[in-house]
Amino acid sequence: MVVVTDTVVIPEFDVRRYGMVDPTGVIDSTAAFQAAITAAALGTVVVPPGTFVCGSLTPHSGLRFMGSGKGITIIKALAGAHTLFDTSTFYLTDVEVCDLTYDGTNQTAGQPGIEFVLGSRIAVRRCRIIKTTAVGLEFYIGTECVAEDNDIESAVSDGIRLGGSPNTNCRIINNKVLNSGGIGINGQGTGTIVSGNTVAGSGTIGIAMSGSVSNTVADNVVTTSADNGIDIGQSFHMTVIGNTVNGALSGLDMDMAGAAAGTYCGNSFVANTLLACTDAGITLTSNNGVVGCVVQGNTIDTPTSGGIWLTNIGRTVVNGNVVYNSPNGVALTGASHLTVSENEFLDDRGGSSVLVAVHYNSGCSYNTFTGNDFSLVHAITSGGIPATDIYRGNPGYNPVGHAVAQPVVPSTTVAATNTTNVDCTVFVNGGTVTVVAIGGSTTGQVAGAFRVPAGQTITLTYSIAPTWQWFGD
Repeated sequence: MVVVTDTVVIPEFDVRRYGMVDPTGVIDSTAAFQAAITAAALGTVVVPPGTFVCGSLTPHSGLRFMGSGKGITIIKALAGAHTLFDTSTFYLTDVEVCDLTYDGTNQTAGQPGIEFVLGSRIAVRRCRIIKTTAVGLEFYIGTECVAEDNDIESAVSDGIRLGGSPNTNCRIINNKVLNSGGIGINGQGTGTIVSGNTVAGSGTIGIAMSGSVSNTVADNVVTTSADNGIDIGQSFHMTVIGNTVNGALSGLDMDMAGAAAGTYCGNSFVANTLLACTDAGITLTSNNGVVGCVVQGNTIDTPTSGGIWLTNIGRTVVNGNVVYNSPNGVALTGASHLTVSENEFLDDRGGSSVLVAVHYNSGCSYNTFTGNDFSLVHAITSGGIPATDIYRGNPGYNPVGHAVAQPVVPSTTVAATNTTNVDCTVFVNGGTVTVVAIGGSTTGQVAGAFRVPAGQTITLTYSIAPTWQWFGD
């Protein structure tokens, strides 16, 4: 039989023409399947409806191996069989496997369901892969490989994996991965897109991308993972956008522990929804001050430990996030030069519940908080605000007014630095003052109101000391 398209004639090779096949799943059909594959040099091997017992098959480049639909064509692993396709000794290109169910119940222990080792432009589409004794579906060192619209259920280890290195420009799209013993989707590589997948009940991480560069993780739904929901580990230039995680350790996790001090990572976490995490909603960590992340427009609801945790992270933007009912909205350790702006921190639990908008641990400096809504939390900060951090225009915190710390008037010509964390208006009265300078620049005035931004200095030159009053914005 042939299939005619507008441009090419594609021959079809029905396995029933190449030997004994048993659609009742009793007799081994491996020989007929392999004979059809061998005959189909550049064609489509067609497997009809039924349940077939089959051992490992040897494919070739240019093969299309097609069943009659998930749940219609069922291939069960022959007792003691390895993976469905044995590709360990040669490089494949332009292969597609589609429209079938593979049941790995009788495989030898530790075997993947469908695995392609060393290949490019290999696609597995609309397949159901169940009860494999290792990984459900794996591309090992692949280029432009695709896993699309598959159902992977109850794999002993990972559901879908990009193994080895490098994997380049692969696509893991619209799959459903349920109850994997290990990671739901393990998608390391460069230029990989992991999008539109549903991952539930993973034994460890929902979606893991450690060691990756320039990957996109978008619009996935991850539920009830035993470990982190989406974990990019030590990766660079990653975009994690529009995902929903419900019930994980940390919703989103980045750990750049091995990166050198000051390394620019360029990772973005945007418009994700993170629900009921048993640790933090978002956790970004390094040992040496990694810089250059964006955390923007995320919604975090009722995490057990905290909303956004940043440890030894620098020069990062935290903007437009909403954190509900968290012990800490943002928790900082060793964080510096952060821009934290236009976030909302909300606590509607009442009773003895306490939400602290910003919690400081040690080693933080030069962070700026602007336009955040602190009006609906029980406490603004804990742990003590570092003298170099600045708070501007945050409802619920600013203005501070006369409650700001009132420094003593220093000796003449000695500069006083505004360490109140807020911009201040300083009213100078009385005494005999000849010069008032802000930041070393003479104002031309000797009394009245003077603006002293946070971190800036005011210097008075006088023969008789004046008095002053500070009012914080």
